Amino acid sequence: MLGNLFIAILLTITGLLTGWGIPLAAKSPRPYGLLGDVLASALTMLVLGLGEWVFILPALGAKGWLALVIAIGDPWFLALIVLWLMRRVKS
Repeated sequence: MLGNLFIAILLTITGLLTGWGIPLAAKSPRPYGLLGDVLASALTMLVLGLGEWVFILPALGAKGWLALVIAIGDPWFLALIVLWLMRRVKS
């Protein structure tokens, strides 16, 4: 399996790109600024993704590419929800 450091770096990069790119694609205002979006999505991806990678996926027996897709996909959707909630709370 891939190392935890590699997964942490991959999750962080994906979170940074999500926080930067999704508001541009959706043409939504950034109520907390670029830094708020990037930090919220990167922290969401990192915390949920690492927790899932270290604890949940081994318990379910997921390995290889399937585990990698799950470890990135699930936190990505939650990061989108967090960005959406940030816009609803501020407005």
